[in-house]
Amino acid sequence: MDVLALAAAVGTALLVSAAAPATPGAVPTPCDGVAVVVDGGALDAGALDGGAPGSVSPGVLSALGCADVDVSVTAHDAATVAGVELEGTQQWGAAFVCRVDGRPAVDEGLRRADGSVGTEPCLRTPSQGAYWALWTSSGGSAWVYADQGATTLEVGPGDAVGLVFVTSDRPEPPRVAPAESLAGLAPTGWRADGASTATGTVHGEASEPVDGATGGTDADGPGGPGGPGGPGGVALVGLGLAAALLALAVLRSRARRL
Repeated sequence: MDVLALAAAVGTALLVSAAAPATPGAVPTPCDGVAVVVDGGALDAGALDGGAPGSVSPGVLSALGCADVDVSVTAHDAATVAGVELEGTQQWGAAFVCRVDGRPAVDEGLRRADGSVGTEPCLRTPSQGAYWALWTSSGGSAWVYADQGATTLEVGPGDAVGLVFVTSDRPEPPRVAPAESLAGLAPTGWRADGASTATGTVHGEASEPVDGATGGTDADGPGGPGGPGGPGGVALVGLGLAAALLALAVLRSRARRL
């Protein structure tokens, strides 16, 4: 292969590699405020799997969220700040959680613990065989079943709130440990959008990213997409090499003519 062909090959290969950089894996984001865990349980896979005809699961509901607060707030407020939408009942209002992020939907069929099938209108206290259970953790300790409603239970920085959809006689805690939720470690298959990416202040205003204030991001550091060790830096070095080889080929071609 002559120098001109080599230069063309090198340039093409480097351009292709730069155009298709490797996609980095998701990096867990620790929560310095109150971690909010939504464990959809049976709602993730379809509570009526093999049950009522025409029932279709809207998809995975489980996710992690973080309420960026530095004072004590209610569990309801922590969930709201973290981007999780809670709906109460007509009888008890917001104190008794009936829907989380719209689930179970008004027309969503549910198979209760006793085997019966029905929907949840959220008029009064939900059925004991299909309801949202509220859990709490203080400072990363074990989950504790809440003895208060979401609007009176108080949590603070370093605590965690868990909402688990129950379809059995005995409520189970969230499938992620409190310490893991504070570290941002979500179980495999849980949502990577929605509540898992939502953060906010106690007033509900979106918190500004630290990097956004200075204009710098990890992408500009070594190994980042735009840094010396990233695909952008490699592409620039490679294009420079290809240009040098091309120039050498032109000089040799001219020398042969002389």
